[in-house]
Amino acid sequence: MQLLMEVWMVCVEVIVPAETVDKIQPTEHKGPASEIGFMSFTTLAESQEMAEAKIRECVESYGWHLISMENAHVVSDDRQYGEVELDQIARTRMNPNAVIYGTFHTYKTN
Repeated sequence: MQLLMEVWMVCVEVIVPAETVDKIQPTEHKGPASEIGFMSFTTLAESQEMAEAKIRECVESYGWHLISMENAHVVSDDRQYGEVELDQIARTRMNPNAVIYGTFHTYKTN
């Protein structure tokens, strides 16, 4: 029996090394330091565990340090999403192997 592939959205907190920050945040990065922040990831998966495994592999492939994954949920028509998230969801539905991340939101730790 094959399980249903659904679009999962997960809030992922990461540390992005300085050498790759400009690739995901070119207008805001102000210096040589690594950045800590979060972003929403979407991927097609049969379960939360599968979604998180695909996201973990993607994060590691970029050389980012995974801190946490939170608020994992199946995308639903009953939830409200912004324009950016709706575009991300649409792109995920068109590519079953994709792991797509949204806007990188940084924050200060001090």
